[in-house]
Amino acid sequence: MERELSLNMLLGEGFKNRIANFLTYYFEQPFKLVDDKLVATEQTSLICVVSKKNTVVTRKTYQSVSRSEIRTIVNLQKKSSSKLTHFNIIAKLDDEFEVVKTEFRIDEQYQRQFGFLIAEDSLLSNTYSDTAMSIDTPGGRLFIFGESGKSAYRGGLLNSIEQFGHSIGAIGKKNLEVGIHQFAPLLVSSINEVNLTKLFNQVHSYLNVGKLSRIAHMFIWAPLLSYTVGLCLVSSVTYLMLGRLEAQVLENGDVASNVLKQKVELDLINQLSRKVNGIAQQNRDVYPHWSLLAIALEHGALMNYFRYDNGVMKIDGAIENANELIAKFNASPLVGSAVFDGAVRKSNNLDNFSIQITFKENELAK
Repeated sequence: MERELSLNMLLGEGFKNRIANFLTYYFEQPFKLVDDKLVATEQTSLICVVSKKNTVVTRKTYQSVSRSEIRTIVNLQKKSSSKLTHFNIIAKLDDEFEVVKTEFRIDEQYQRQFGFLIAEDSLLSNTYSDTAMSIDTPGGRLFIFGESGKSAYRGGLLNSIEQFGHSIGAIGKKNLEVGIHQFAPLLVSSINEVNLTKLFNQVHSYLNVGKLSRIAHMFIWAPLLSYTVGLCLVSSVTYLMLGRLEAQVLENGDVASNVLKQKVELDLINQLSRKVNGIAQQNRDVYPHWSLLAIALEHGALMNYFRYDNGVMKIDGAIENANELIAKFNASPLVGSAVFDGAVRKSNNLDNFSIQITFKENELAK
């Protein structure tokens, strides 16, 4: 089954109202579509819908020919025809083909300004293929039978769509009547809704065929190339990131190894430190009375001599305040008593002292 792909399906609803910007209607001169109306203009757009008044359509049937033979015949006709002539091959039977030739009669000053040309009756008949249409156009009331693709203006004996249908032996499944004010919106909706395959068969390009081919290839291959390049870039970035992560893992592994090694060494040091502290706590100072000398020196005492014998220490020196120093000695838990051994003499603002200290037996090493 043929898929009914249209511009509306391909580009979405957001593009639906913008198609008018790319559309021109030609009846004796160009018309642009503005606010659902046709307005005369000298500016042309990419797509041009050409009035039936400005097209000449001829049909010819070829029997007992193959598809390759009919293409050869059509190619020969193209070489001898105007550049603004479109050929459409319609297969009737396996060996019977109909060639529809559409000649676009456009003023020479506008011919090179359009990119794509399509006859209005071809556009409408392919959009509404199961409908009999009676449409008011700038060229007059136009009768179109979608299924047959045939059309004619009202006149003479053809005063109604029914009379036109009888004249060509066609009966429409549905009827559509469009006034002149609805004509411009009808063109826009037809461009949006027509089957793209049918549209491409009917549209005539005034652009260079090679250029069109390159454009088509660009639209087809550009997304694929972009995807491929993007995939390569993503793969490259991913590869570099993986390499960097591996290097970081190795580096972090070395760091972790060093950290573990240092932790083991630190644990050994801490273990040794705990042993030393244990030994220190189990064994008291051999000379605990040395801490008294530290007290004297911290308070600025000038030491002449000190002597320790049988639990008695004698210290001789000079200090600013000898009474304060002896009070410090007596405050020590090691000291049983600290007394001056003789008078304190004053010299050069210093107290010359001699102190005798006895220790508590239970605080000294045995």
